[in-house]
Amino acid sequence: MEVKNLNETQKKMCRELFVSGSLPNRTLADRLGISYPGLTLAAEPLVRKKVLLKGKEAPTGKVGRTEENLCLNPKAFYMLGIDIRRHSYLVCLTDFTGAEVEKKKIMTLLELADYIKQLKEGYTPIMGIGVTIRGYYNFGRFLEENIEFVSVLDECRLPYHCLSYVESLACIYKLHHQKDDNFLLLKYGPYVDSAIFVNGKCVKDGNGQAADVARTYVDGETLGEGYWFRALLQGEKPEPEQALDMLKAQPAQYERFISAMAKTIVNADATCALERVILTGYIFQDDEVNSDLEDAILEINPDYDTNKNVHYDGYDEVADRKGALQVFIDNFCI
Repeated sequence: MEVKNLNETQKKMCRELFVSGSLPNRTLADRLGISYPGLTLAAEPLVRKKVLLKGKEAPTGKVGRTEENLCLNPKAFYMLGIDIRRHSYLVCLTDFTGAEVEKKKIMTLLELADYIKQLKEGYTPIMGIGVTIRGYYNFGRFLEENIEFVSVLDECRLPYHCLSYVESLACIYKLHHQKDDNFLLLKYGPYVDSAIFVNGKCVKDGNGQAADVARTYVDGETLGEGYWFRALLQGEKPEPEQALDMLKAQPAQYERFISAMAKTIVNADATCALERVILTGYIFQDDEVNSDLEDAILEINPDYDTNKNVHYDGYDEVADRKGALQVFIDNFCI
């Protein structure tokens, strides 16, 4: 069965099972807002095509009565992700549940082409490729400067989607928080990047990528984190805690950073009526930083509800799989 042949209810069903794992039929029906017969009608074709599997029967709480569980079939589909890094490509293949199947660091385009061919022969069907790109703020420029990489993708004969690192994080957050429609995600390290969702959709700029409001409101000098890059040039790679200490050791730069971040949040909230501001990155694990940021926000807008600010650090466990997870999102959430 091809994904394009699934109706909206069936896609919602797969999405709920992807996020929650195996669920009793009645629980799944309640979460989808449909009747039990309606669930059976939608699920049976997917069970026959082995997209879904029936799990062990579980007690319902009523004497002598049990109920079937449904779950995704891990082998129904596969998803491929490529994370483009400075001098390498990290390739990760997951099954239909999002579990990692294979992962490999690739150094050359020739090796990348051979490895993708190998994966296509070993795992079928692969729904597509999610490509996460770092350091480019114009995908048109990226595609122009990386024609050979694009040729490798074209030769794969698989649908592919290029997106920024921060957009992929925002999409994964949305996947797991379906009720949050208006939110700003800010990621720190080593730059401040952002993506914003309005009415459940990621806002795009003229280049077709996530509109980065942080780069609109925060000046490049504040973002540059010169101490971090000076350390890299000297052959050092500071740990997150060291980098934060280095930032705090420069009070003027630290204050500019906090002020700029506060302006970004307040302006985005005033423009888009945000439900959440998602703060991710090592710097937001520090209580002092969070306290200083809240103070700076309230200084600009005393009526701002700081309870909107949510710290989300669940990305570490999906970092290598985010491109592959994007394939699921593209097929079942958008």
